[in-house]
Amino acid sequence: MTRKQHVLVAAAPLVVPEGELAFVPSRVLAFAWRSRHEQFVTIAVKTTVSFVDGELSGPVKGLWAEVPPFEPAIDLIPGKRACDVLVRGHAEIPPMPSGYSSGARTAEISVGSTSVARFLVDARRTGRIPLTSASVLRAGSGAELDVVPKRAPDLSRIEDGDFELEACQLVGPAQRVPLDEPVTVVTLSGLLEPSDPLSISFPILTPRLLVDPTAAYDELSEAPLVLDTLLIDLDRRAIDLVWRTVVEGTLESIDRLILGFVPDLPEGPEERWSRVLRELPRGNFQLCYSAEDVTKGREPPDLDEPSLEMARLETWEHPMGPTPQISLEKYARVTAELMEQRMSRELTLAKHGLDERSFAIEERAWSTELATVADQEPSVQTRFGELIIKFQDELATPDEAKLGLLEYAALTAKMETREPMKVLAEAKLSQPAFMRLERRVDAMIDADPALETDLEQEVARVRAELPAESLDDLPPEVKKELER
Repeated sequence: MTRKQHVLVAAAPLVVPEGELAFVPSRVLAFAWRSRHEQFVTIAVKTTVSFVDGELSGPVKGLWAEVPPFEPAIDLIPGKRACDVLVRGHAEIPPMPSGYSSGARTAEISVGSTSVARFLVDARRTGRIPLTSASVLRAGSGAELDVVPKRAPDLSRIEDGDFELEACQLVGPAQRVPLDEPVTVVTLSGLLEPSDPLSISFPILTPRLLVDPTAAYDELSEAPLVLDTLLIDLDRRAIDLVWRTVVEGTLESIDRLILGFVPDLPEGPEERWSRVLRELPRGNFQLCYSAEDVTKGREPPDLDEPSLEMARLETWEHPMGPTPQISLEKYARVTAELMEQRMSRELTLAKHGLDERSFAIEERAWSTELATVADQEPSVQTRFGELIIKFQDELATPDEAKLGLLEYAALTAKMETREPMKVLAEAKLSQPAFMRLERRVDAMIDADPALETDLEQEVARVRAELPAESLDDLPPEVKKELER
């Protein structure tokens, strides 16, 4: 029997302040391991913050960027007790104005207010100096920079239970940050041109992970992610962040992972996750990376169409719809045009840049919105009704202007004893066209109340002249009344 290697990841988009949606680029890795008689799954989420911002000096706001592939030496690790701060790439050593070499240059890396590495860079040559053990000199305090390892730590004893998480740390104790210490800014000194300190602030968002178990009787549960790796890549002008968690069980026990990025606000998990789950119908769906994918440097397989469709359907379980991404005006216009049925539904939606799936999401979004804003004045419901009427009236045909009170009376009388849609079909009239006729007659009566009596008399006259209909032709409610 083939063991499961990949788990479905459903990643929800983030609603930005402007109300639009954005995805935080990320990669997800999940692999199983055993320690004695216990089974565990490690899940790692990798994100990247770019600090390319014109002049590399002073404070810079980091931006989410494309995420590089997982690396076996750094990422295939069960867990850690502290956050490793790694650095790779080249230091930029400018020439001295006098033309002489300074011999060595002091560099420092700080996380928050904590200095995690203070060392000397060989500055006998200028330009781009690789940060290797040959170019990084021991500082006067004895501190030394641990460069990015090229080999993964030896985890061979993990299954025997004779294993400590210390073996998973990639750098010395001085180059680590406690797991419970918030990381919001990284400061680099003496590494990039110009030599002024460069402070990179991170986006105020953290990844959150829900585990959806395979067992039907188990509920969704949050797996707390901790930031345990910071890799500063000077050449890419980027910082890779790896968030990790460990859950009991096997890959077979996990049906899917739900990933969302939310502000770290003082709110309960129910409120925090509601914002993620309601946006999930618009999410990205893919398989996570396996340990074998990482070691072989390959991408995970694509989801087949049936699995992708099932993954999308699962997201509709949340009671609230997502945030609308089309305006109320556009939603009303599309709805009005669909009601007219003058062209196929597919063509009508395509005309507005939509398809069945995207419009179904917008319908659910606006249904939620219309159901939760009733107390507003004027209400969104009222505005929606006004827009539907406005766009329906714009779609009126010239022939409809020929219809008046007499035609309305005849249709009304026939609808009393027959299926209304059959009556309209025989009259070659759409339901919206009848609604327009009804509004015109109402306006005529408002202008001349005496017409209401004329209408009632005309309906009675037509009703009396109608032939007896068979029971099968009657509307269900009329037929039920007659059968009593």
